[in-house]
Amino acid sequence: MRSRLGGRHVFSVACMTWCMIRSLQSSVEHELCSGPSMFRAVVIIVLAFALSGCDAFGALKDGMQHARAVEGDLEQSTGVRPQVGFNWRNGRLALVTVMFPGLYQTKPLGDLAGLVRETVTREFKQAPDAIVLSFALGKGPSA
Repeated sequence: MRSRLGGRHVFSVACMTWCMIRSLQSSVEHELCSGPSMFRAVVIIVLAFALSGCDAFGALKDGMQHARAVEGDLEQSTGVRPQVGFNWRNGRLALVTVMFPGLYQTKPLGDLAGLVRETVTREFKQAPDAIVLSFALGKGPSA
């Protein structure tokens, strides 16, 4: 069974990898290779090992697929395509953010919130700890 990693673990792996890369950059560029193209190859190999070892890439990929599915379902239901973000913490879906590009006045806010909650829970296959429902407002009048 594949476990999902929390945001802190993924962040710490990314930070450790970045620190290793930065500390080795000058020695790799001067001693092992003749230019930045070899450095890029070394960076890609290090990142591939780091991401495959902790399964962070798989968790991110799965999360992105779930988020795109939520966007598509909500677009079919509402006629407006929102942007969906998410945050995993210790294998749990901690937060899902659903941002519509403008005010949505076709349905009452309570109905829209229920639709968003149902869609997020169905597509992510678990109920998040919190859902943030937001609307982007342009410079003009909002009403």
